[in-house]
Amino acid sequence: MRARAHRERLAALEAMALAGLRASIESLTHEGDGRYALTLYLWNVTGDRPIYVMAPSVRAYVQVGRVWQEVPLRPIEERVPAVLKITGKQLYRYTFDAKVADFARLLPHYMHVRFSNSMLVSPRSTPGDDLFERRDDYYVYLKPWNADDEAILKEMKFPGAPPTWISMPAH
Repeated sequence: MRARAHRERLAALEAMALAGLRASIESLTHEGDGRYALTLYLWNVTGDRPIYVMAPSVRAYVQVGRVWQEVPLRPIEERVPAVLKITGKQLYRYTFDAKVADFARLLPHYMHVRFSNSMLVSPRSTPGDDLFERRDDYYVYLKPWNADDEAILKEMKFPGAPPTWISMPAH
């Protein structure tokens, strides 16, 4: 009975962390000279039950050949509490420098970029054995800082200006 109760508690914790908390990219903008601003969101979709999250640890990578090269990423807000109470939608903003010498072109003219997000999730602000580690990877095609919009439009046939980023399914 204890083993079953333990499995049920872990399943409920996993459901809260994975199904009750949505996480994704809100926006990604070019700030000039190879610098970009990334906004991620965490959204508690459980209703009125708070979800507590240890501030996300986010890393950024650009694919160079067959290797993921990490690029510097910094939070914009320096004073984020260590444990956050998520009751609705919470935004986290970062800046990163994606000026790499070369990059993989899975989509012509665009960089293949991955953001890795790791966080501890709990139903309580001071958890005991009710912690769940959640890891998410977000993949995008990112227009390089020095891209030629005319060359992109000739080859890609976008209906308007080439987008700064295009979301990709997780892989």
